[in-house]
Amino acid sequence: IDDLFRESTAQTKTESDQAFTVGFLALLGNVKMFLIGISAAVMFTVLLVSANTMAMSVRERVREVGILKTLGFTPGSILGMILGEACAISIAGGTIGYFISTFLMRLVEKSPFGGYLPAFRPFDLQVALVCVATAAAIGLISSLLPAVSASRTTIVQALRSTD
Repeated sequence: IDDLFRESTAQTKTESDQAFTVGFLALLGNVKMFLIGISAAVMFTVLLVSANTMAMSVRERVREVGILKTLGFTPGSILGMILGEACAISIAGGTIGYFISTFLMRLVEKSPFGGYLPAFRPFDLQVALVCVATAAAIGLISSLLPAVSASRTTIVQALRSTD
């Protein structure tokens, strides 16, 4: 068809539906940068919510920290327990979130508009590891200050604490 209209004033350009869609999205601007910006804002919000949750959790368990110190736990072991708990919860949440997103992407792929999406693998180990590592980093960062504060609390301060 392109050869038939090559010399006319209305030339044609044959392309697949997927190539047309990608070209149309290119007219919208830098979609990738837009999505990265939204993802960064969401991750920052999750970090703030997680930090607030961990601060409240540690604050509610000040007496438990005092009892652990009375039993002979070192500040380092208390710090490790709090950080470990936060990372375990974050990793579990990140793993569950990755599998939910994989399931949703399979549903989108099977939808009528799925043919317009670029090809992707339903399960990608690298993406899964990055998601879980990001979740672990969010858990570690969000619990670092409350954990350090709890590990530095003296036994007397911790046992006097009333909620």
